[in-house]
Amino acid sequence: MRNRYGKTLIASVLLSSLTVVGLESVAVAEPDRNADSVLQRVNSAAPSTAPSSDETALTLSPVADTVVGDSTENTTAIPSDPANEIELSSTAGGEASLKLTLPDLNLEDASVDSGATGAVFASDTVDVSVQAFEEGARIATTIYSASAPETFSYPVSVPAGGDVESTSDGMVVVTDSAGDPVGYFAIPWARDADGRTLQTNFLVDGDTVKQTVNHRVAGVSYPVVADPYLGKNLIKSTAWSWIPRNSTGSIGAGYTLRVTATDWAWKNSSQGYAGYSYTVGTYGWKELYKKRKNGGLNVNLDTMRDQFICHQEYALSYYGKKRPTWNLDEWRKDRSYWWTVRYACNPPAGGKWRY
Repeated sequence: MRNRYGKTLIASVLLSSLTVVGLESVAVAEPDRNADSVLQRVNSAAPSTAPSSDETALTLSPVADTVVGDSTENTTAIPSDPANEIELSSTAGGEASLKLTLPDLNLEDASVDSGATGAVFASDTVDVSVQAFEEGARIATTIYSASAPETFSYPVSVPAGGDVESTSDGMVVVTDSAGDPVGYFAIPWARDADGRTLQTNFLVDGDTVKQTVNHRVAGVSYPVVADPYLGKNLIKSTAWSWIPRNSTGSIGAGYTLRVTATDWAWKNSSQGYAGYSYTVGTYGWKELYKKRKNGGLNVNLDTMRDQFICHQEYALSYYGKKRPTWNLDEWRKDRSYWWTVRYACNPPAGGKWRY
Protein backbone atom coordinates (compact mmCIF):
# COMPACT_ATOMS: atom_id res chain seq x y z
CA MET A 1 0.00 0.00 0.00
CA ARG A 2 1.09 3.59 -0.69
CA ASN A 3 2.05 5.82 2.19
CA ARG A 4 2.06 9.21 0.47
CA TYR A 5 1.25 11.15 3.60
CA GLY A 6 3.40 9.12 5.97
CA LYS A 7 2.14 8.41 9.46
CA THR A 8 -1.63 8.60 9.86
CA LEU A 9 -3.34 8.53 13.23
CA ILE A 10 -5.84 5.78 14.01
CA ALA A 11 -8.89 6.64 16.05
CA SER A 12 -11.53 4.65 17.90
CA VAL A 13 -14.10 2.85 15.86
CA LEU A 14 -17.47 1.49 16.88
CA LEU A 15 -18.72 -0.64 14.04
CA SER A 16 -22.40 0.00 14.14
CA SER A 17 -22.51 1.65 10.71
CA LEU A 18 -20.36 2.94 7.85
CA THR A 19 -20.13 6.71 7.33
CA VAL A 20 -19.28 8.42 4.07
CA VAL A 21 -18.92 12.20 4.23
CA GLY A 22 -19.33 14.46 1.24
CA LEU A 23 -18.96 18.26 1.25
CA GLU A 24 -19.96 20.63 -1.59
CA SER A 25 -17.54 21.89 -4.27
CA VAL A 26 -16.47 25.50 -3.83
CA ALA A 27 -13.17 27.20 -4.60
CA VAL A 28 -11.66 27.35 -1.13
CA ALA A 29 -8.26 26.83 0.40
CA GLU A 30 -6.95 23.28 0.42
CA PRO A 31 -8.44 21.61 3.55
CA ASP A 32 -6.12 20.23 6.20
CA ARG A 33 -5.91 16.45 5.78
CA ASN A 34 -4.04 15.35 8.87
CA ALA A 35 -5.83 12.63 10.85
CA ASP A 36 -7.09 14.87 13.64
CA SER A 37 -8.60 17.35 11.17
CA VAL A 38 -10.26 14.59 9.15
CA LEU A 39 -11.87 13.08 12.25
CA GLN A 40 -13.01 16.47 13.54
CA ARG A 41 -14.59 17.18 10.16
CA VAL A 42 -16.48 13.88 10.29
CA ASN A 43 -17.68 14.46 13.84
CA SER A 44 -18.93 17.95 12.94
CA ALA A 45 -20.76 16.73 9.84
CA ALA A 46 -22.71 13.93 11.56
CA PRO A 47 -26.43 14.79 11.96
CA SER A 48 -27.78 14.72 15.51
CA THR A 49 -30.04 11.81 14.54
CA ALA A 50 -27.13 9.68 13.29
CA PRO A 51 -25.96 6.72 15.42
CA SER A 52 -23.20 7.65 17.91
CA SER A 53 -23.45 11.36 16.96
CA ASP A 54 -23.64 12.24 20.66
CA GLU A 55 -20.87 9.85 21.73
CA THR A 56 -17.10 10.14 21.98
CA ALA A 57 -15.18 7.65 19.87
CA LEU A 58 -13.26 4.98 21.77
CA THR A 59 -9.52 5.19 22.23
CA LEU A 60 -7.67 2.67 20.06
CA SER A 61 -4.89 0.38 21.23
CA PRO A 62 -2.36 -1.37 18.95
CA VAL A 63 -2.56 -5.17 18.77
CA ALA A 64 -0.18 -6.78 16.28
CA ASP A 65 -0.96 -5.23 12.87
CA THR A 66 -4.33 -3.81 13.96
CA VAL A 67 -5.72 -1.20 16.31
CA VAL A 68 -8.56 -2.24 18.58
CA GLY A 69 -11.40 -0.30 20.18
CA ASP A 70 -12.91 -2.19 23.13
CA SER A 71 -16.24 -1.40 24.77
CA THR A 72 -18.33 -3.32 27.28
CA GLU A 73 -20.32 -4.77 24.39
CA ASN A 74 -18.16 -4.89 21.25
CA THR A 75 -14.61 -5.07 20.00
CA THR A 76 -13.69 -3.31 16.77
CA ALA A 77 -10.45 -4.41 15.13
CA ILE A 78 -9.05 -2.10 12.42
CA PRO A 79 -6.12 -3.30 10.29
CA SER A 80 -3.31 -0.97 9.25
CA ASP A 81 -3.58 -2.38 5.71
CA PRO A 82 -6.88 -1.24 4.10
CA ALA A 83 -6.96 -4.42 2.00
CA ASN A 84 -7.58 -6.45 5.17
CA GLU A 85 -10.93 -6.82 6.93
CA ILE A 86 -12.37 -4.66 9.67
CA GLU A 87 -14.05 -6.86 12.28
CA LEU A 88 -16.81 -6.01 14.73
CA SER A 89 -17.37 -8.72 17.33
CA SER A 90 -19.38 -9.13 20.52
CA THR A 91 -17.44 -9.18 23.80
CA ALA A 92 -19.89 -11.80 25.08
CA GLY A 93 -18.73 -14.26 22.45
CA GLY A 94 -20.83 -16.94 20.82
CA GLU A 95 -22.02 -14.64 18.02
CA ALA A 96 -20.82 -14.30 14.45
CA SER A 97 -18.57 -11.31 13.82
CA LEU A 98 -19.39 -8.65 11.27
CA LYS A 99 -16.49 -8.31 8.84
CA LEU A 100 -16.01 -6.05 5.84
CA THR A 101 -13.31 -4.52 3.66
CA LEU A 102 -12.90 -0.84 2.78
CA PRO A 103 -13.47 0.36 -0.80
CA ASP A 104 -10.65 -0.28 -3.28
CA LEU A 105 -9.45 3.32 -3.69
CA ASN A 106 -5.67 2.78 -3.69
CA LEU A 107 -5.67 3.86 -0.06
CA GLU A 108 -2.44 4.24 1.87
CA ASP A 109 -1.74 2.22 5.01
CA ALA A 110 -2.73 3.74 8.33
CA SER A 111 -0.15 3.61 11.10
CA VAL A 112 -1.22 2.59 14.60
CA ASP A 113 -0.83 5.15 17.35
CA SER A 114 -1.90 4.26 20.87
CA GLY A 115 -4.40 6.77 22.23
CA ALA A 116 -5.84 7.83 18.88
CA THR A 117 -9.61 7.85 18.39
CA GLY A 118 -9.81 6.83 14.76
CA ALA A 119 -7.95 5.39 11.79
CA VAL A 120 -7.58 7.42 8.61
CA PHE A 121 -6.75 5.88 5.23
CA ALA A 122 -5.87 8.44 2.52
CA SER A 123 -5.90 8.53 -1.28
CA ASP A 124 -5.57 11.41 -3.76
CA THR A 125 -9.22 12.54 -3.64
CA VAL A 126 -10.73 10.70 -0.66
CA ASP A 127 -10.02 9.96 3.01
CA VAL A 128 -11.72 6.96 4.63
CA SER A 129 -11.85 7.06 8.43
CA VAL A 130 -12.93 4.38 10.89
CA GLN A 131 -14.05 5.12 14.44
CA ALA A 132 -15.15 2.69 17.13
CA PHE A 133 -18.00 3.48 19.50
CA GLU A 134 -19.67 1.74 22.43
CA GLU A 135 -22.13 -0.11 20.21
CA GLY A 136 -20.85 0.09 16.66
CA ALA A 137 -18.46 1.64 14.19
CA ARG A 138 -18.56 4.56 11.81
CA ILE A 139 -16.77 4.38 8.48
CA ALA A 140 -16.80 7.85 6.96
CA THR A 141 -15.70 8.84 3.48
CA THR A 142 -14.51 12.40 3.06
CA ILE A 143 -14.61 13.47 -0.58
CA TYR A 144 -12.41 16.39 -1.68
CA SER A 145 -13.32 17.02 -5.34
CA ALA A 146 -15.64 16.16 -8.20
CA SER A 147 -12.93 13.89 -9.61
CA ALA A 148 -13.56 11.45 -6.74
CA PRO A 149 -15.85 8.48 -7.44
CA GLU A 150 -19.52 8.53 -6.48
CA THR A 151 -19.80 4.81 -5.65
CA PHE A 152 -17.96 3.13 -2.78
CA SER A 153 -18.04 -0.66 -2.40
CA TYR A 154 -17.76 -2.55 0.89
CA PRO A 155 -17.29 -6.33 0.46
CA VAL A 156 -18.86 -8.17 3.43
CA SER A 157 -17.78 -11.57 4.77
CA VAL A 158 -21.16 -13.25 5.14
CA PRO A 159 -21.53 -16.22 7.55
CA ALA A 160 -21.98 -19.58 5.78
CA GLY A 161 -25.57 -19.80 4.58
CA GLY A 162 -26.19 -16.17 5.51
CA ASP A 163 -27.18 -13.20 3.39
CA VAL A 164 -26.94 -9.44 2.92
CA GLU A 165 -30.42 -7.90 2.72
CA SER A 166 -31.54 -4.38 1.90
CA THR A 167 -34.80 -3.06 3.33
CA SER A 168 -37.31 -0.72 1.74
CA ASP A 169 -36.26 1.87 4.33
CA GLY A 170 -32.65 2.08 3.11
CA MET A 171 -31.01 -0.01 5.82
CA VAL A 172 -28.88 -3.11 5.13
CA VAL A 173 -28.92 -6.20 7.37
CA VAL A 174 -26.35 -9.02 7.42
CA THR A 175 -27.91 -12.32 8.56
CA ASP A 176 -26.70 -15.81 9.42
CA SER A 177 -27.98 -19.14 8.06
CA ALA A 178 -31.02 -19.00 10.38
CA GLY A 179 -31.96 -15.52 9.18
CA ASP A 180 -30.92 -13.97 12.49
CA PRO A 181 -29.16 -10.58 12.31
CA VAL A 182 -25.36 -10.42 12.59
CA GLY A 183 -25.09 -6.67 12.07
CA TYR A 184 -26.61 -3.63 10.40
CA PHE A 185 -25.74 -0.77 8.09
CA ALA A 186 -27.81 2.19 9.27
CA ILE A 187 -29.54 4.44 6.74
CA PRO A 188 -26.65 6.47 5.26
CA TRP A 189 -26.25 10.24 5.23
CA ALA A 190 -24.06 12.68 3.28
CA ARG A 191 -23.36 16.38 3.79
CA ASP A 192 -21.21 18.95 2.04
CA ALA A 193 -18.98 21.56 3.68
CA ASP A 194 -21.90 23.98 4.03
CA GLY A 195 -24.04 21.39 5.80
CA ARG A 196 -26.17 20.75 2.72
CA THR A 197 -27.73 17.28 2.63
CA LEU A 198 -26.80 15.25 -0.45
CA GLN A 199 -28.54 12.22 -1.86
CA THR A 200 -26.98 8.88 -0.89
CA ASN A 201 -28.18 5.28 -0.79
CA PHE A 202 -27.09 1.65 -0.47
CA LEU A 203 -27.33 -1.03 -3.14
CA VAL A 204 -26.65 -4.68 -2.34
CA ASP A 205 -24.76 -6.55 -5.06
CA GLY A 206 -24.22 -10.13 -3.90
CA ASP A 207 -22.11 -9.89 -0.75
CA THR A 208 -21.05 -6.30 -1.45
CA VAL A 209 -22.74 -3.18 -0.09
CA LYS A 210 -22.34 -0.27 -2.51
CA GLN A 211 -22.92 3.28 -1.34
CA THR A 212 -23.63 5.94 -3.94
CA VAL A 213 -22.99 9.57 -2.95
CA ASN A 214 -24.32 12.08 -5.51
CA HIS A 215 -21.74 14.82 -4.94
CA ARG A 216 -21.30 15.96 -8.57
CA VAL A 217 -24.19 18.40 -8.43
CA ALA A 218 -24.36 22.15 -8.83
CA GLY A 219 -23.41 24.21 -5.82
CA VAL A 220 -21.72 21.45 -3.86
CA SER A 221 -19.07 22.69 -1.44
CA TYR A 222 -16.20 20.26 -0.83
CA PRO A 223 -15.19 18.40 1.17
CA VAL A 224 -18.26 16.17 1.36
CA VAL A 225 -18.69 13.67 4.18
CA ALA A 226 -20.80 10.51 3.77
CA ASP A 227 -21.59 7.96 6.50
CA PRO A 228 -22.66 4.38 6.64
CA TYR A 229 -22.77 3.32 10.30
CA LEU A 230 -22.28 -0.32 11.26
CA GLY A 231 -24.20 -1.57 14.30
CA LYS A 232 -24.00 -4.95 16.04
CA ASN A 233 -26.63 -5.41 18.76
CA LEU A 234 -30.02 -3.91 19.58
CA ILE A 235 -30.29 -5.73 22.93
CA LYS A 236 -27.92 -4.82 25.77
CA SER A 237 -29.27 -7.06 28.55
CA THR A 238 -32.44 -8.72 29.84
CA ALA A 239 -33.88 -9.91 33.15
CA TRP A 240 -37.01 -11.91 33.98
CA SER A 241 -39.32 -10.84 36.83
CA TRP A 242 -42.43 -12.47 38.30
CA ILE A 243 -45.33 -10.00 38.50
CA PRO A 244 -48.21 -10.84 40.91
CA ARG A 245 -51.80 -10.06 39.94
CA ASN A 246 -53.04 -6.73 41.31
CA SER A 247 -56.40 -6.21 43.05
CA THR A 248 -58.16 -4.83 39.96
CA GLY A 249 -56.88 -7.45 37.57
CA SER A 250 -55.38 -4.83 35.25
CA ILE A 251 -52.07 -6.54 35.87
CA GLY A 252 -52.17 -10.32 35.57
CA ALA A 253 -49.86 -12.78 37.26
CA GLY A 254 -47.00 -13.82 35.03
CA TYR A 255 -43.48 -13.17 33.91
CA THR A 256 -42.18 -9.87 32.57
CA LEU A 257 -39.01 -9.66 30.49
CA ARG A 258 -37.22 -6.40 31.23
CA VAL A 259 -35.20 -5.50 28.14
CA THR A 260 -32.41 -2.95 28.25
CA ALA A 261 -32.05 -1.63 24.71
CA THR A 262 -28.74 -0.39 23.36
CA ASP A 263 -28.25 3.26 22.47
CA TRP A 264 -28.12 2.02 18.88
CA ALA A 265 -31.67 0.69 19.31
CA TRP A 266 -32.85 3.99 20.85
CA LYS A 267 -31.34 5.88 17.90
CA ASN A 268 -33.59 3.78 15.67
CA SER A 269 -36.74 4.48 17.70
CA SER A 270 -39.46 6.86 16.52
CA GLN A 271 -37.67 7.68 13.28
CA GLY A 272 -39.53 9.67 10.66
CA TYR A 273 -38.85 7.21 7.85
CA ALA A 274 -42.01 5.32 6.95
CA GLY A 275 -41.86 1.89 8.59
CA TYR A 276 -38.14 2.11 9.38
CA SER A 277 -38.36 1.71 13.17
CA TYR A 278 -40.85 -1.13 12.69
CA THR A 279 -38.38 -2.94 10.43
CA VAL A 280 -35.62 -2.50 13.02
CA GLY A 281 -38.01 -3.90 15.62
CA THR A 282 -38.60 -7.10 13.64
CA TYR A 283 -34.86 -7.77 13.55
CA GLY A 284 -34.49 -6.80 17.20
CA TRP A 285 -37.13 -9.37 18.14
CA LYS A 286 -35.18 -12.05 16.27
CA GLU A 287 -32.06 -11.10 18.23
CA LEU A 288 -33.98 -11.09 21.52
CA TYR A 289 -35.70 -14.43 20.88
CA LYS A 290 -32.45 -16.10 19.91
CA LYS A 291 -30.77 -14.92 23.11
CA ARG A 292 -33.61 -15.35 25.64
CA LYS A 293 -36.17 -17.78 24.22
CA ASN A 294 -35.85 -20.31 27.04
CA GLY A 295 -36.73 -17.93 29.89
CA GLY A 296 -40.07 -17.20 31.55
CA LEU A 297 -42.91 -19.54 30.64
CA ASN A 298 -42.09 -19.23 26.94
CA VAL A 299 -45.76 -18.57 26.19
CA ASN A 300 -47.86 -15.85 24.58
CA LEU A 301 -44.93 -14.88 22.39
CA ASP A 302 -47.07 -13.10 19.80
CA THR A 303 -48.05 -10.33 22.22
CA MET A 304 -44.48 -10.10 23.54
CA ARG A 305 -43.25 -9.66 19.97
CA ASP A 306 -45.85 -6.94 19.39
CA GLN A 307 -44.83 -5.20 22.62
CA PHE A 308 -41.15 -5.26 21.67
CA ILE A 309 -41.68 -3.90 18.15
CA CYS A 310 -44.06 -1.27 19.54
CA HIS A 311 -41.34 -0.05 21.93
CA GLN A 312 -38.78 0.00 19.14
CA GLU A 313 -41.09 1.96 16.88
CA TYR A 314 -42.70 4.39 19.34
CA ALA A 315 -40.83 4.46 22.69
CA LEU A 316 -39.32 7.91 22.19
CA SER A 317 -42.64 9.27 20.95
CA TYR A 318 -44.52 7.85 23.94
CA TYR A 319 -42.03 8.67 26.67
CA GLY A 320 -40.13 11.65 25.26
CA LYS A 321 -36.88 10.25 26.65
CA LYS A 322 -34.99 7.02 27.16
CA ARG A 323 -36.30 4.65 29.81
CA PRO A 324 -34.23 2.07 31.70
CA THR A 325 -36.10 -0.93 30.27
CA TRP A 326 -38.74 -2.02 27.80
CA ASN A 327 -41.03 -4.37 29.76
CA LEU A 328 -42.55 -7.25 27.80
CA ASP A 329 -45.37 -8.95 29.72
CA GLU A 330 -46.36 -12.55 28.98
CA TRP A 331 -49.77 -12.05 30.59
CA ARG A 332 -51.06 -9.23 28.37
CA LYS A 333 -53.90 -9.79 25.92
CA ASP A 334 -52.86 -10.93 22.45
CA ARG A 335 -54.95 -9.34 19.73
CA SER A 336 -52.93 -7.49 17.08
CA TYR A 337 -49.97 -5.19 16.66
CA TRP A 338 -52.11 -2.09 16.19
CA TRP A 339 -54.13 -3.02 19.28
CA THR A 340 -50.82 -3.03 21.17
CA VAL A 341 -49.88 0.35 19.69
CA ARG A 342 -53.29 1.75 20.68
CA TYR A 343 -52.45 1.00 24.33
CA ALA A 344 -48.94 2.50 24.15
CA CYS A 345 -47.33 -0.96 23.98
CA ASN A 346 -49.19 -2.19 27.11
CA PRO A 347 -52.51 -3.81 26.08
CA PRO A 348 -54.93 -4.93 28.84
CA ALA A 349 -54.35 -8.14 30.76
CA GLY A 350 -56.29 -11.32 30.14
CA GLY A 351 -57.72 -12.71 26.95
CA LYS A 352 -56.95 -15.83 24.99
CA TRP A 353 -53.30 -16.87 24.78
CA ARG A 354 -51.98 -18.30 21.55
CA TYR A 355 -49.32 -20.89 22.39
